[in-house]
Formats: sequence, C-alpha cells, structure tokens
Amino acid sequence: MGKASLLLGLVYLLSIYFSISFATFWWYSFLSLSTIIGFASFGYLINDYFDQDKDAKVGKKNFLLGKSATLKTVYCLVALFVLFWPWYFLPHNSGTYALIAVQLCSYFIYSVPPIRLKERGFAGLIVDAMYAHAVPAVLAAYTYMLIAAQKPSFAFFNLLFCWQFCVGIRNVLLHQLNDLENDKESRTSTFVQTNRDLLSGIVMKYLKGVEILFLILLLLFLSSHNVLFLTSVIILGLAINNNFLLDKGNEYRYYFPNMLYDQWLPYSYILILCIIDIRFLLLLPIQVLLFTRVYFMDQYKKIPFGDYYDHTREFSIYLFIKFKLLGNWLIYLVFRLVGINLIKEKTDAKGYILKKLNKQK
Repeated sequence: MGKASLLLGLVYLLSIYFSISFATFWWYSFLSLSTIIGFASFGYLINDYFDQDKDAKVGKKNFLLGKSATLKTVYCLVALFVLFWPWYFLPHNSGTYALIAVQLCSYFIYSVPPIRLKERGFAGLIVDAMYAHAVPAVLAAYTYMLIAAQKPSFAFFNLLFCWQFCVGIRNVLLHQLNDLENDKESRTSTFVQTNRDLLSGIVMKYLKGVEILFLILLLLFLSSHNVLFLTSVIILGLAINNNFLLDKGNEYRYYFPNMLYDQWLPYSYILILCIIDIRFLLLLPIQVLLFTRVYFMDQYKKIPFGDYYDHTREFSIYLFIKFKLLGNWLIYLVFRLVGINLIKEKTDAKGYILKKLNKQK
C-alpha cells in the first residue's frame, strides 16, 4: 500500500496547494483513491499475467497463477471499471486523455513481448519510473488544477515530475536488487542483472541525494505560496536527521526515504489541512486505518518476549502521555470552533469555565 499512501498524500498536498474546500475535498479524494486503486491493480495484473511462466519456474508469488482464464478476465475488467468510473465525475480534457494513454501504454510496453522493456536494461528503468510514479503524480496534479480552475505552474509541474521520477528510478533499482536471485533463476534480464557493479552504495546514496534535493526544492516552492508547507520542510529535516542516527544495517535506512513518503509527509499535510480547517481532523483516523495500523502492529510484535512487561509498561506510559496531549488538543480545537482561544485566554478548559461561572455569580 506504499504507493497508494504516497499518491493519497499527494492528494492532500494538491488540496492545500490548490485551496480545495473541505466540502469539495471528500468527494474528489474518494474519486482519486478509486482511480489510484484501479490504475495500480490493472498495472499489477498486466505485469503478473506476462510473468506467470517465469514466476512459476522459481516459485515466486504471482496473483494470477492457478486462476482460470475467465477469472483473470473478470479481474482485469473490474480493475478497469474502478480505474475509469471516477473520470465520469472528475474534470478532464485532452491533456487528461493523453496522460491516461501514456500510463496504460506504459504497462503494456513494459511487460508484453516482444517489446517487454522490463528486460531491456535502462529503458525498463525509465518506463517503470514513469508509470509507477511520475505520470500518476502529474495526472493527479493536472486533475486538481482543473478542479480548482487554475492556470498551470510549469515550475510546480517540473519539480513534481523530477522528484517522482527520481523516486521511481530508485525504487525500481531496489526492486530489481531484491529480485536478483529469482530473476537469475527465471532468466529474466533486468538492468541490475547486467549492471550490478555500477550500483555501489555511493551510487544509491547519490540517487537519494538528487531525489531529496528535488523534494526540498518542491516544498520550498510550495512554501513560497503557502507558508504552512514549512511544516513539511521541518518534518523532512527531522526524518533526514533520524535516518543519520540509525545503524547502517537498519532496514529503514536502506529503504529511506520511502517511510518518509508513506507515513511522515502525509501526516504533515493532514496537520496543515487541520490548521486551515479543523474539520480535516477527520482524515487522521482514516489515514491510520488505511496505511499505518499494520505498521504499528508490526512494530509492537517486534518487542522481545523477555522484556514484555517492561516494554508494555513503557508503551502504556507513552500512550497515556500521547492520548492526554491529544485530548488537550481536541478540547482546544472544540473551544476554537465556538470562537474561544484558550491560549490567548492563558487558561485551560476547566479554568475558563470556572472563570465564566464566577463572573455570572
């Protein structure tokens, strides 16, 4: 669900940048989530369909293996329906059609023989980065520009495209590195198979550096239009600092900055939306249930059994503090909704109520 979280995070970002109202946001974000799921599902189905024989040879998981031809057809039709029905309601024009066409064509030229760019070295990297990240991001931005009826900003689109393209290149390289042994067994010729010596730690760090640079430039550009985006800049700084503090063998550090995109940044955008309109607080439990619940459960399961009691006690204290802070924050927000700023009043809810009661006496 990582890519879906990143793309939905982009929906939050675009809603802030294009000043999408609270009422409008929910309908268009629902439509966006549906088409995101449709695009992702159809892409995976096409890739799995043409990888069936090779995956079967090496025992690699493939969703379509063992499924009947009828069932495979049904899956594709359902994915296409989920992909296309939102566009009956989403604003679109010739530019939209072109981007959707590029996305769908990329799936086929990447996977389908005899073209099958997946096995044609650097060309495969380019196409994967395009359909997995760059094109969906630009399509989302273009759609929200149409929703807001605003003129395009070429600086914004260029920075967004470059950032997401770099994310895509790094992720496909990581994917090919992780699948190296399986690809050898199935005789799948990928870029990493023939150029593994080029992918030293220095090269991967360089790719991450360029990727982060484009993200910084994008967030600074956004901050020049809305100062609240500095919140995301601060979150980015904290994430980078946290990455440097981790052990070199830590898996999070190996995949950094993916967790930043999947978790940290989307929550920073939700925070900004809440500052703009407190009703966006409703997004918080939705984001947690969709993308973070499993992560928290996985982390909890890693607690050593021998230290279970101590860790549970510490975790309980941590939760108590967090829920107390969250409760105080929610009380503050409720008072703000009725026009009372407890910070300016220099008191808490109980003190404010007692002060009002004393005045009435």
